[in-house]
Amino acid sequence: MVFLLLVLLLASTSLALPGVRVARAQGVSYYGPPLQGSELGQLSPNAVVSISILLPPRSLNELMLVAQEVSEHQLSPLSRSQVLSLFAPSQEEFDAIVNFLKESGFTITYLSPDRLSVMAQAPAYVVEKVFGVQLDLYRSPDGAVYYAPSGMPRIPGALQGTLVLGLTNRTAFKPQFIVAGRIEHYTFMPANFSGLPALPQQVASAYTYYTPADFEGAYNVTDLMQYSEGASIAIIDAYGDPLIYQDLAEFDAMFNLPPVNLTIIPIGPYHPSLGYLTGWDIETALDVEAAQSMAPYAHIYLIIAANPDNALFEAVDYVVSTDLADVVSMSWGLPENLIGMSGVYTTVPAFTLNYPFADYYFALGAAEGISFFASSGDEGAFDATPTTYGAVLFPSSSPFVTAVGGTTLFVNVTSGSIQFLNSTGTYGYETAWSVSPLDGTSEVASTGGYSSLFPKPWYQYGVVKGFFRTTPDVAADANPYTGFVEIVDGQMQVIGGTSLASPLWAGITADIDGYLGVKLGLLNPLLYDIYRNQTLYNMAFHQITFGYNGKYLAKPGYNLVTGLGSPNAGLLAYAIKYELTRFPSLSIAVTTYQPGAMYAWYMYNSTFQVVAAIRYPNGTPVTQGKFNAYVFTTQGLAMEVPLTFNGTYWVGNVTVEEGLPPNVWTIVVNGTSAGLSGTGATDVYIGTGLTIIAPTPYPYAPSIPVNEPFEVEVYAIYPNGTPMTVPSLTAAFYHDGINYFNATLLPNTTEPGLYEGTAMLPYPDPQGAYIMYVYSTAPNGKVDGAAYEYVYFGEMVLLGRVITPLNDGTPSVTAGQSLTFLAQVIDPFGFGQFTSQVYVDIYSLNGTLVKQVPLQPAPAPRLGYQIGYFVVPPSMPPGWYDAVFVSEENSSTGPLFGYLNQSFYVAPQQLSATVQSAYYTIEGLWLNVFANITYANGTPVTQGTFIATAIPAQYAPYLMSYGFSVGVPLQYNASLGEWVGKFYIPSVYTSSMTAFGPQGLYSLAGPWYVFVSGEDAAANNLYPVQFPTYVSPQAVPDPVGQALMRYAAIHGAYEISALSSEASGVLSGSHTSPAALTTVPIGSQALASPALTAPTGAQALLPQAQEYTAELGSVEQANAQARASAPPSIIYVALLAAVAFASALAGAQVGKRL
Repeated sequence: MVFLLLVLLLASTSLALPGVRVARAQGVSYYGPPLQGSELGQLSPNAVVSISILLPPRSLNELMLVAQEVSEHQLSPLSRSQVLSLFAPSQEEFDAIVNFLKESGFTITYLSPDRLSVMAQAPAYVVEKVFGVQLDLYRSPDGAVYYAPSGMPRIPGALQGTLVLGLTNRTAFKPQFIVAGRIEHYTFMPANFSGLPALPQQVASAYTYYTPADFEGAYNVTDLMQYSEGASIAIIDAYGDPLIYQDLAEFDAMFNLPPVNLTIIPIGPYHPSLGYLTGWDIETALDVEAAQSMAPYAHIYLIIAANPDNALFEAVDYVVSTDLADVVSMSWGLPENLIGMSGVYTTVPAFTLNYPFADYYFALGAAEGISFFASSGDEGAFDATPTTYGAVLFPSSSPFVTAVGGTTLFVNVTSGSIQFLNSTGTYGYETAWSVSPLDGTSEVASTGGYSSLFPKPWYQYGVVKGFFRTTPDVAADANPYTGFVEIVDGQMQVIGGTSLASPLWAGITADIDGYLGVKLGLLNPLLYDIYRNQTLYNMAFHQITFGYNGKYLAKPGYNLVTGLGSPNAGLLAYAIKYELTRFPSLSIAVTTYQPGAMYAWYMYNSTFQVVAAIRYPNGTPVTQGKFNAYVFTTQGLAMEVPLTFNGTYWVGNVTVEEGLPPNVWTIVVNGTSAGLSGTGATDVYIGTGLTIIAPTPYPYAPSIPVNEPFEVEVYAIYPNGTPMTVPSLTAAFYHDGINYFNATLLPNTTEPGLYEGTAMLPYPDPQGAYIMYVYSTAPNGKVDGAAYEYVYFGEMVLLGRVITPLNDGTPSVTAGQSLTFLAQVIDPFGFGQFTSQVYVDIYSLNGTLVKQVPLQPAPAPRLGYQIGYFVVPPSMPPGWYDAVFVSEENSSTGPLFGYLNQSFYVAPQQLSATVQSAYYTIEGLWLNVFANITYANGTPVTQGTFIATAIPAQYAPYLMSYGFSVGVPLQYNASLGEWVGKFYIPSVYTSSMTAFGPQGLYSLAGPWYVFVSGEDAAANNLYPVQFPTYVSPQAVPDPVGQALMRYAAIHGAYEISALSSEASGVLSGSHTSPAALTTVPIGSQALASPALTAPTGAQALLPQAQEYTAELGSVEQANAQARASAPPSIIYVALLAAVAFASALAGAQVGKRL
C-alpha cells in the first residue's frame, strides 16, 4: 500500500484540481473543487487497510478514582485480574468482536492487554464490504496522497457501541523534528530545507551542534545521571528505525555512554522499513538517543505504533494499562483546530480519536504516577495552519501532559572541540527558538499559545491570563541551527525540533524520579509552584527573554514561546524535593459519578456528583475540615460547591446549568484539615457530541472559492451514544471574531445523526481563515453542544519565503541589507500561478504597515515563483516584523485573495570580524581558521553560531550554492579571544568532502577564499568575511590525511596546516629540511605573513612521484599526464606530513591550538 501511494505521489505532477458536481440533500448543487481533495480513483482492492476498534471501559469514572487513590498510596495497586474484572469489557464481548473480524476476513494484528482495543487489517475490498462504503484515493494540495471513504460508512451490528478508526489514513499527526544536515569527516553539510535550490540572494549560513556531554553540562545533569539506574522511560513513535540497535551501539560508543537498556514493543504489525520511507526512523533514533543522553542507565521502552494515527493512542493505552514506565515522551501531535470533534466518543468512523477519550489516558496515567511529556510543535504560533486559533498541538495541550517548547542554546565550551565531537561545556545563554526561514510554508519556531479545547488548569491560575490552557510549560534546545548530533541509519546527522526537547526533559525527569525515589506523575503543579517562589524559580530554571514565534514574544518569567524556561536540572531536583518535603499536603483523588453514565460525559439540566477521597500524609482518611469543588469552564470559574463527608468520601452535587459553555470542564477539589491543604482535579465533558465530516480543511483539501456553495456535514450523538434528533444544527462562520454568515444543517432522512447543509462566502466578505463553529441548541435556544474547525477561503499561498542574507538560527537583517521574498500561489481550481498579483505587507508588531513590497515573476518563470526585494532603511527601528504574503486574482467565481504569515528580525547592528588563516596550504590538510568577531564598539562576541568554509576563488560569487554546502562550526576560545575551527582542504583523494571533489589534482589548485559568517545570540549577523589563501597542486595521500584527522579528533589539536609560512620555503626549495615544522609560532598573528605565489621548486621529485602514482593503481593513471606537466612533490609532501604527525604523537608542540 505504501509503495502504491508513493508511486501515485511521484506520478502526480499536476496541481490542477478539476471541479466535481456533487448533489446535496437540500437540493443545492456544488460545482467547485472537490472538498475531500483531488480524487485519484478507487483504492486498489488488494491494498492493505488497517483499522482499530476501541471498546469503552466499564465505569471509567470509578477507574479514575481508583487510579488516583493508588497513586496517592491510599490503596494498594490492583492486580491485573482485578483491573480486568472491574473495568475491562467482558471476555465474551471482546471475543465476539475479535471473532467477527476474523470471520469477515480480517487478520488480527494487536490485542490490548486490558481488552480495550483490537487492531486488524484486511484488503480494501474486505473493508469496503464490511463497512458498506467505497475507499477512494485523494491528493491534497501539498501533494500528500491518502485514502478515505467516499460516503458515510455503516457500522455493522457486531461493532455497535465501539469506536472505529482507520477507514482513512489521512493524518495530521506528525513528528516534530527538523534535520539541519549531516556530518562527514568532522565537516558539516547542511540540508536543503525547502526543496528549492539555494538562492544567490542568501549568501551564507551558520550552524553549531552539540553532543550528549554538551547538554549534560549545559543543563547541569551530571550529578543526577547516576540516579537513572532503575528508572524507566517509554518513548512512543510510529513505524520505528530498522537499524535502531546498530545506531544506538554506534552512538553509545562514540559518546562514551553505557550500552542502552532498550526494549522494543510493537503495537500492531512491526515494519520499521516504513520508518525509513516516512522519516519516523529519524524521530525514533532521536528520541531514544536524546533520552539516553540525559538518563544513561534508565530502561527505555520503545513503543512502536503500526501507523501514525490511531495506533499512537493504542500505544499510550498500552503504557497506561500496563503501568509500564515512570516517564513517557511523545514527540508528535496535531493542531487542535484540525480535530473538529466534541464529546468523549463518536459512533461514526473518524480520522482521529476524540480528544476527551484520548485525554482520559493521560489523566489515568498521571494518576498512576506517570509523567507525560509532549512536543509543543515546530511551526510557531500558526503551527502550519492559517490561523493561530487552536493552533497548539494535542496531546501537548492536555492539562495532564507537560508541553515542551523550543529554545536556541549557546554552550560555553570548557574542553575539547565541537567540530570533533569531543567537547564539554557549561550553560552559556539561551533564547527562544524564533521564526526561521527554513520551510517557506509556515513559520518555523517553538509553537505556543492558547488551547481552544481545555480550560485553564488549576496550576496555571495566577500565572497566565485568560481562561484557557496555555502551552508550552517548559522548554529545551530545539533550534536545528544549535542541534543535537544523532546517529540514524548509520549516518551522523544534526537535528532539532521540539522532538529533541521532549525526550531531553523526559530523561531529566527520570533522573529526578530516581533521585527522589518517587514517581512524580503530573509534573506541572510542582513546576508552577516553583515558579511562584522567585528564589526557587531563579535557581531551577533558565528564563528565556528574547524571541518571537510569529505571534507571541519571549519575556521574563512565563511566556507563550518557552513556558517557564529550560532546566537547571540539579537545582530543579533540589527545588522539587524542597516543595515535597517542606510543605506536606493532603492527598486528594477526584472523580465524578452519575447513575447510568460510563464516562464523565453529562448533558445540560442533569446533575452529577463530585467524589473525593482525601487522606493525611500518613494515609489516615480525612473526616473533618473544609473542602470545596471548584468548577472551571472556558469562561473561568463557573461555580463553587461545598463538599461533605459521607463516611467514606467527600461529596457534592453539581447541576449542569444551561448557558454555561459546553465541552471540557475542570473540577478542582481544594481544602484544609488539621493545618494541611491539598488539591486534586479531574475533567468532565458537557453537552452533545459533534463530529465535523465536511469540509476538509486546507491544506488537506483545496481552499474554498468565494460565491460558491459548499457542503457542511456533521454527525451528532447524545452522551448515551444514540443519534441526535433535534430539528437542526447551526454552522456559524467567524473571521477575526466577527460572525459573517451562518448555515442551517438539517437531518439526513436516511442516516440518523447525520446533518447536512450548504454555505457560501459571498464577495466582498473578507477571505482567508474562518472558524466554523457548529452547535446544537436546546428547545429554549441555549447552546448544548459544539465543535469547530477552521476553513480557508480564497487563493492558496503554497510557499512564502523570507530570505535573509544569512541562513541561520534567527532570520535577521540590518540596515542596508536586503530581504528577498519568494512566493508561489495557486487558486482552488489549480490556476493562478501566472495570473495572480503577489505582494508582501510588512507590519510592525503594533500593527503599523511599514512597507508593501510587490513581487514579480522570478527567473525561470515556468516554475511559477514570484520574487521581490526590500532593502532595510536606516530609519527602520530594530525589532520583530511580520511579513504577510498577499495574493490577488480575478477568477471565474470572483476576486480571490490569499494570505500567509511569516516573520523576520531587524537587528540593531552588524557584527565585524577579522579573519586569519594560512596564506598557503596544500590539498588534503586541515586549515586553521581564527576569527576575531566584535560588536560595533569593539566588544568581543562570545556567544553565537558561526561557521567557516573555504572555496576556490572562481566560485566565490556563488558562495551559498557552493561554499556553504560544507562548513565547520567555530567555537569561542576565551584564552585567545577568538573563534576557532579547522577546515579540511579536499584533495584528489577525497571522496565526499566538498562540492568540488574528487577531481583532478589541478582542478582544486589556485587561489581560494576562507569565509566566516554567522550571528550572535541576539541575532546580530556577521555578513561573510573573507581571507585569501592559496592551494598548491600538492596532495597529502589519503591514508596520512585520515590519520591526521583521527589524531585531531582524539587529541583536539595538531598543526600540520602550519606548512603555510615556514614550510612553504621547504616546498619552494629554499629549505632542505622539514625541521621548520617544529618551530611554528602560536596564535593567529603568526599566520599574518605575506601572500605567497605558487611554488615551482618540486621538479626534481618527478621520478618519485611517478613511482608513487604507479602504486596507486589504475584509479590514478588518468591524472598522470597532468602531474607530469607540472609535477607535484607528492612523496616529499607525504614525508613532511609524516614527520609532523610523528612529532605530534611524540608530544611536540606543533602549533598547538584549541
